[in-house]
Amino acid sequence: RQVAQEYYGIPRGWVAHGFTDISADARPLGENRWALCVTCGAWIAITVYELTEFEPSNCTNLKSLIKHLQGSVEFFLSGYLIKINNTLITTPTTSPENSYRSTIRNKNASRYIWSTLARAPAIDNAILYRLFQVYEEACARLNDNCDISNYCDSELVTKAILAKSQLPNHGQPQYCAHQQNMTTTLREYPFDGDEESQCLADAGHRHFSGLW
Repeated sequence: RQVAQEYYGIPRGWVAHGFTDISADARPLGENRWALCVTCGAWIAITVYELTEFEPSNCTNLKSLIKHLQGSVEFFLSGYLIKINNTLITTPTTSPENSYRSTIRNKNASRYIWSTLARAPAIDNAILYRLFQVYEEACARLNDNCDISNYCDSELVTKAILAKSQLPNHGQPQYCAHQQNMTTTLREYPFDGDEESQCLADAGHRHFSGLW
């Protein structure tokens, strides 16, 4: 919560990045290309939630986890996500350890630069769609399985449901079809880089975020 307030100026919710030290500092420590993973905390919360599915009657754990899910949802919907043409996007952010190519043109020549800061990379869209989905699911489970109502923020649940549909491509993966070799790859960067780079697999991309 402190990082959300001091680093992003967002008074509600919490955020943790993908690079922490021994003191569990939640700020993006280190270079942006590996540290500025703004959805990595949400990724952890989702993973913990999925463990509760093995104990559907454990209402105590579910109540505790809902507060963490709610805090993550609050952060993204209370100021971090920006709306462009009715689409919610994350920025500034990165696809951890990945990069895209941009073309810089002038009168005499063109050159390429490689960048890491991005808008709404594929990993963010996938994690946020799942985050909003599990928050809704968890609240429904608490009501149905534990007979506990009015525990969740119903207004926030409604906003999370709407936000799913406002993510790029409704939160679903976007693909690039390569006619030359008849293959399909994930469009890692829907908004940044030249078209080829958006679809180009980075040979040095070792991060397991690609599992999303």
